[in-house]
Amino acid sequence: MRTRGLLDSVVQGLATLGALVGVARLFGLEAKRIGDRDALPGHLPAGKGGYEMSFGLPEVTRVIGSFQDEEAALSAAKAVMAEWHGGFQVYSPNLNEEFFAVMRLPESPTRFWILGGGIFGQLSGWALTIMLTIFWWHPVAGMPAIAVPPFTIISFELMVWFGAFVGLAGLMFHARLPKFHAAPAYLDRFQLDRIGLVLGCEGREHALRARRLLERHEPDDILYV
Repeated sequence: MRTRGLLDSVVQGLATLGALVGVARLFGLEAKRIGDRDALPGHLPAGKGGYEMSFGLPEVTRVIGSFQDEEAALSAAKAVMAEWHGGFQVYSPNLNEEFFAVMRLPESPTRFWILGGGIFGQLSGWALTIMLTIFWWHPVAGMPAIAVPPFTIISFELMVWFGAFVGLAGLMFHARLPKFHAAPAYLDRFQLDRIGLVLGCEGREHALRARRLLERHEPDDILYV
């Protein structure tokens, strides 16, 4: 019962923390919102959904290509990887592993956090049950004090518990969450039905080259930010 009460307290604390973070995100954002089709300099609001894949984009002027056709966006991403020497980003309303392959992004290290958390939970479960048995000896009908089947249940539960929470912590760490500020060059359409390619530029000539590169793949729209 004490263990269940402790777990309930932890869950309630995490739920409260999540609610506070949500309130902070709701009232703490002061991003300057720009219309979806405006081509003015500034920061665009981050949407509530979608995925961001980055490749060394510097904080300079950006040219945004908006694509509805996924094949055209993939073709443009391949051309950017082959011909573009600056940084770029890809925004997509859903997770598309083909973009990861095109951009040659490394695999997420979050899986190592989950593995470490699971191993720690497994070992801590065995340590907890064995130490409790040693310090509070309670023989029952001649049964062995240290038994594998019942102790395995506790260690399995702690393995799942620590693996899940440590994996969540790793995900938030590597994804830099929570984000309280608007992401540059993000348009609301990128969480609906458009794929965005954002090319970082270092001047007018660089921006014109980026526009010509995107125009070859027939985007729905090209914006400057």
